[in-house]
Amino acid sequence: MIYLHNSLRKYVSAILNFFNEMKIQYKNSEGDVIERNIPVDFSIREKSDIIDEKTQESILSGNTNVLPRAYITWSAINRDDQRMRNRNNKINILRKENSIEYQYNSMPYSVVLDYHVICRGMTEACQVLEEIVPYFNPILNLDVYDGDNLDEPTRVPVQLLDANLESADFDEYSNNNITVNATIQAYINIFSPVKTIENVKRYKLSFHGNEEDREKTIGYDVHKGKVDPETRKELDKITALSKLQIGFKTRVLEKGENTVYTYTQKHKLDDIRSSNWTVLQPEIEIVQMRGNSIKIKVPDDYKGDVEIIFEVEDEFGNKQACSRLFKV
Repeated sequence: MIYLHNSLRKYVSAILNFFNEMKIQYKNSEGDVIERNIPVDFSIREKSDIIDEKTQESILSGNTNVLPRAYITWSAINRDDQRMRNRNNKINILRKENSIEYQYNSMPYSVVLDYHVICRGMTEACQVLEEIVPYFNPILNLDVYDGDNLDEPTRVPVQLLDANLESADFDEYSNNNITVNATIQAYINIFSPVKTIENVKRYKLSFHGNEEDREKTIGYDVHKGKVDPETRKELDKITALSKLQIGFKTRVLEKGENTVYTYTQKHKLDDIRSSNWTVLQPEIEIVQMRGNSIKIKVPDDYKGDVEIIFEVEDEFGNKQACSRLFKV
């Protein structure tokens, strides 16, 4: 089943909540100052479609139940390469009673949104513009719980790119409707799915030193320093796993023929039952494979890195692998 954080929806909701606090002031017939919120919608429609739901007579008559009215439209979303981080780092690690939850690093993006307010005249338009601009000095920070397993909110910077005034166009009427246009950019993160690892319920230990003490510690029945053959075989299999350590001796490849060598620690190469070499780049020719070495040929016109994987298996079925990305 697909896992979604609904991060985009949370970011848009936070921006809508901020702009929902915008207000205007006007005087009624008795000269009293009245203050009211500017209703805001989120839409991808053009502004002419937004006000089509209202009659032009209502819009042009100065009806405060119709105008001013605001709406936010989605303009663009772009990857933010300047904020890129190692995608393999684990973040938001949450320990529970029987499991551990974590995520890999998020992907940074920037979202561009347009904020429009249709006002009744220049007085209201100037009020709206004067109320918006001071918040972005130089940026506005919004706290958003954008991930499902976060203990604290993410601080999302929002930048005001530009703001301007535009006269509304109604051919059949003379009017004084002014639209305030503001373009904002939010620096957001798109999170990967939350992964869960169950707690370890069974594990095996191996010890070096006195054999009898080691076997007692592990929990095997020992009588006069000896164990039965089946228990001995199982113990050898466990202790062999800790000895199966491999790595690469070769560090750099050159163009032409190269021989790549590996090494083993605390383990005889003769005890390895099978080994296998893999070269991930198809352009690289494998000339020869012999135990702990492989001979390859790198073309003269080859550009890029070469990744080689070496896998071994011992007589007990223990497997180990190592890989390296070689520079050419």
